[in-house]
Amino acid sequence: MSLTSHYLQQRLDRHQPYKRLLVAYSGGLDSAVLLHLAVQLEALQQLQILAVHINHGLQQAADKWGEHCARICNSLNIPYQQIALSVTKEIGQSLEAQAREARYAAFSQLMKPGDLLLTAHHLDDQAE
Repeated sequence: MSLTSHYLQQRLDRHQPYKRLLVAYSGGLDSAVLLHLAVQLEALQQLQILAVHINHGLQQAADKWGEHCARICNSLNIPYQQIALSVTKEIGQSLEAQAREARYAAFSQLMKPGDLLLTAHHLDDQAE
């Protein structure tokens, strides 16, 4: 399988009608590829794209990742929003699970009718 904008469009067609794509953008390779494919689709259709970076503050370089994401989105002329979350480990739950729950809660607050949330994962990621 080749990951192309055409392949992405075929998958998105199942969810018509939609007007805006929210791209979960971590700054990593998988979400960067997804963002670039979404930009290609935007050029072909009447779509809006919003790249959303969630900063959990869990890594020392978290702020630098946000700055990187902002620079890339600026260079692509894509609206960008960073959301800072505070996640503290609770007994009985993994920090990763708590971060995931907080991330999706933040995404759901941004979603409007006609929006699709796009997330990218590589084969070694836990399915979300």
